Amino acid sequence: MTTELATAKKTTARPWKLSYLPGNPNPRIGNDKMLVTIISAGLDKAELAQANAELIVRAVNSFEELVSVAKQSLGSAKMMIEKTSGQMQLAWKQEAARLERALAKTEWKE
Repeated sequence: MTTELATAKKTTARPWKLSYLPGNPNPRIGNDKMLVTIISAGLDKAELAQANAELIVRAVNSFEELVSVAKQSLGSAKMMIEKTSGQMQLAWKQEAARLERALAKTEWKE
């Protein structure tokens, strides 16, 4: 999937996947060109490492679609600000501000 997000900075192609090396409880995440091992600090942390690895893979693989939906929702909220007044307009302004804050967290910082 090629989008403006993917071209903002070079990132590892998606989708990412979760994998394991035989005999190693530490999950690996990434694709065929880049793998990161999530190391657990002790045997009792292996389940936590797996849950974190699964969360990272889901977040990476859904990132572009979620940002796209948030941008579309922000556009809709701004349109509704123009078409409403009073309490309804205030509610749309608050929603637009919430979406802008969330989208700001997705932007590359130099």
